[in-house]
Amino acid sequence: MKIGLNPGLPMLVVNAPFDKGLYFNFKNPWLKLVQVRQAIAYVLNRTALAIVGGNIYSPIPIPNEIPDFPYLSQLRNSSTYLNSLNPYPTNTTKAAQLLTSAGFTFKNGLWYTPNGTQFSLVIGVSGTPSPDQQAILQAIQSELANFGITTSLTIFPNINAVHNAWQTGQGYDLFWLDAWGGSVSIYGTFDWGLPLSYFGGYPWNVSQWNLNITLPNGTVVDLHHLFRETRSPASLQQMIQANQEISYYMNQYMAPSISLVEQGIEVIINTQQVSVPSNDSWVWTQALYGIANTGLIQTLLLEGMISPATSTSTSTTSTTQMPSTVTTTTTTTATTTSISTTTSATTVTTTAVSTSVSSVTSVLTSILTSVSSSGLSAPIVAAIVVVIAVVVGLIVYFLARRR
Repeated sequence: MKIGLNPGLPMLVVNAPFDKGLYFNFKNPWLKLVQVRQAIAYVLNRTALAIVGGNIYSPIPIPNEIPDFPYLSQLRNSSTYLNSLNPYPTNTTKAAQLLTSAGFTFKNGLWYTPNGTQFSLVIGVSGTPSPDQQAILQAIQSELANFGITTSLTIFPNINAVHNAWQTGQGYDLFWLDAWGGSVSIYGTFDWGLPLSYFGGYPWNVSQWNLNITLPNGTVVDLHHLFRETRSPASLQQMIQANQEISYYMNQYMAPSISLVEQGIEVIINTQQVSVPSNDSWVWTQALYGIANTGLIQTLLLEGMISPATSTSTSTTSTTQMPSTVTTTTTTTATTTSISTTTSATTVTTTAVSTSVSSVTSVLTSILTSVSSSGLSAPIVAAIVVVIAVVVGLIVYFLARRR
C-alpha cells in the first residue's frame, strides 16, 4: 500500500489482484516465436510504464509470477520456484540478440522480419481506455518504436466487436487486458481461470494458443492438465506444484501474455473528518482484495473500523466573573512564610468545565512563576506546589457542582 503526500488528506493505494498486460496473438507467425515474445518482454520498461500510469500503478517485479499477495504465500514460499523465474530487466541489447537469432534484421532504425517485411504490430483495446491506461499504452508504443518496432492502436468499441475479433484472431497482434484476476478457488489456490479462459476458449481464444508448450527436448507440456490439477488436486503439494509450473512456463515462454503493471485501488481519506485503520492493518493488506470504491467503505463500516475523527469544540452561552484569589501558607521548623497572590478576574464560560479549568491553570501558572522567582528553598517550593494542587482540585470540584 502506498501513501499520498498530503498528511491532512492522505491517499491510500490498496493492492488489488489485477495485473495489466499484453496478450500475444499466436496467429501472427512472428509472435508465435518464443524469441520474439521474450524480446518484447526485454524492451518494455515496467517501472516507467507504472510511473506514467499514476500513483495507483506499480511495476510487476517478475512477469507472470504468482502474485505477491498474503493469501497466496503458500504458493510462493519456495526459493527454488522464485529463483527459476526470469525477471526480464529492461535490456534492449538482449532483445536485439533474440530477434537476430530468430532471423530478424535491423536497418535504418527499424526491425525487419525474416521474409524482409517491416515488423509492425497492432495493439487491440476493449473500449476507450481511461486516461491512465491511455498513458501506459502510449508509453508502450513509444518504447517499442524507440527499439525499432512500430505499432498502432485499434479500439474495439463494444464486447461484441471484441468477441468477433477473438473468434477470428483478426485485427490485432497484441491485446491489452487484465493479465489475470485474483479470486481464490475453493482449494485456496490462485485462480488461473481468467488467463486460461482467455486463451482456453471462453468466450473465444484471445491468444489463439492451444496451451501446449514444447520444451527444447521435444517434451510437450499441456497447461490444461496443470490447470485441472490446481482445481482438483490429490494433495496440497500437488496443488502448489501445479501452480508453480503454470507460472514457470508462462514466465519462461512468455505465453500467452506478459504482465506489466499492477493496478491498485485508490482511496482518499480526510483524516480530519474520519478515523480509519492504521496503514499496516489487516484490512488493507488482506481483506480488501477485489473490493473497490463504495464496497471498500462498506467493508470498513461493517467491520466497525471507520468512525468520525476525534475533535473538541467549545460553545459559549453566558459568562460570569469569578475572582481568582488564592492564598497559601507554608510552615517550616525555622521559618513561616505567607504568600498571597491575587490575579485579575478571569472571564470563563459557564457551559464548559474545561474552559474554567483553563482559567485556573492560568492562575496556577502565574503562582508558580512567582514562587520560582522568589528564591525560596526547594522544600518550601515543593510544599507550596502541593497546597496549590489541592486548592485547584477544590475549585474544579465546586465549578462542576455549579453545573
